[in-house]
Amino acid sequence: MHIIDKDRLYEVLLVRRQLEFSFNGKNYTLIMDSEGAKSSFTLGRVYDIPEKFAEWGELTNHAKIENHFFREMIPTLDFQ
Repeated sequence: MHIIDKDRLYEVLLVRRQLEFSFNGKNYTLIMDSEGAKSSFTLGRVYDIPEKFAEWGELTNHAKIENHFFREMIPTLDFQ
C-alpha cells in the first residue's frame, strides 16, 4: 500500500493499528497502541525491541531508520 504523507499514514493506523514495511532488505513494524483517549506508537525492526514514542508528533519529528528521518521516507515505503 502506497501512502503519500504522514497525515494519511496516521489515518490508516487509526483503522489498522499495525503496519509493516521493508527498507534495505530489513522488515519493520509500526504499531499504534491506544489507552483510552491517549495513543502511543512503536517503530522498529521485526523481532527487535522497538522504539516507543508517546505521541504521533514525537514519532514524526524524531524517528529515524538507518540515519533517515522516518517522516521523509513515508512516500517511498510500501506498507503492508
